Amino acid sequence: TMPATWPLTERGFVTQGLHEGTERDHPGLDIAVASDSYIRAAGGGTIIDVGEDAVYGRFVVIDHDGGYATLYGHASANLVTLGQVVRERQIIALSGSTGRSTGPHLHFEVLVDGAPVDPLTFVEQPG
Repeated sequence: TMPATWPLTERGFVTQGLHEGTERDHPGLDIAVASDSYIRAAGGGTIIDVGEDAVYGRFVVIDHDGGYATLYGHASANLVTLGQVVRERQIIALSGSTGRSTGPHLHFEVLVDGAPVDPLTFVEQPG
């Protein structure tokens, strides 16, 4: 399903939004949240990448079909495996501060045909 659900079980605090074409390119949202908070799938789909790298730390990527994908970065633990099918709102990871990070938060991206778009055009932050 298309990404339409807030990717955390709590509100969190958006500390940085999408910035493109600037020196400090930032392809998604940073949402400050306590370590080990539940990160959930913004929509149903298939895990197409899961692992760890220097920038995103522990991360998960979900393919939602139709050219839509979501990325979840800086997790303390990933709870899914490559090829796993997940449903919307399923817990997929725990928040953390891995990779290039200055504190516990979720880095959340929505990609359309591989290009980042503003996640807030797809999901609404709880009130």
